[in-house]
Amino acid sequence: MLGEKAETTQTINIVPTPIEYWICTTFKRERMYRSWFLETNRGLPLLQIYEKLAAKFPVGLADVTELPEELSGAVKAMAQLRERGESAMEFCKKLISSCWIGRGRSTIAVVLVMLIALGLSRLRRQRRSSAP
Repeated sequence: MLGEKAETTQTINIVPTPIEYWICTTFKRERMYRSWFLETNRGLPLLQIYEKLAAKFPVGLADVTELPEELSGAVKAMAQLRERGESAMEFCKKLISSCWIGRGRSTIAVVLVMLIALGLSRLRRQRRSSAP
């Protein structure tokens, strides 16, 4: 609202583009999904990753039912991983060891996290070998 008097008050409605929305979202579910999406698409330029995310969910996740990657636990696991700054391999080792002693919740989550970690470690090796 702009203006001090009722007669001169104006309302401005600012609608972000889908890319702006995903960059600025504060909705916890979307922040976690964004972390997961950024990590799983790490080999692409950042703008291209945000373009993919915006094309997939242009108005966010508020009206979207829980996605398979969320149900499996992979999104939450990756968000926690990024918050702690832990390497993907260290996280997978802990996750696998917890499954061996009976505390694992989902075989699918373990497999997804392992695949993500494997992909990340391969990307890192490729980057190191292609660096001048």
